[in-house]
Amino acid sequence: MPGCTVCAYLSTLLVVMLARSVVAPFPEDHPYHFLNPFIEPWWNKLSESEREAIYSYWETAEPALLALAEVAEARQRAIDAMTRAAAAHGKQVVNKLVGDIGDLYTVSNSDTFKVGSARTAMT
Repeated sequence: MPGCTVCAYLSTLLVVMLARSVVAPFPEDHPYHFLNPFIEPWWNKLSESEREAIYSYWETAEPALLALAEVAEARQRAIDAMTRAAAAHGKQVVNKLVGDIGDLYTVSNSDTFKVGSARTAMT
């Protein structure tokens, strides 16, 4: 079903753009504010009845499109959080390995190897 949601979103966006858009301009905090440059030139040329028809359609489509935008944003936030967590964990693993390797092969000034926590003299 996710494919259908994406298709519905894209087809709605296409219809909106081809239908010479919707209420314009969107407020700056609106998720579709980026469409204002495409909407404004056409919106002002429409008759009142055309605006009402398009706005009526938009009122029914907008809640679903806004919900879809929220889901996409939440998905991206989750991906970003998982990426940061994996990177942090990877750093910890590398630091631990480097530290362990350093502990295994440390040569002190007294010509001894430090192997783990035990020290043995070099012969």
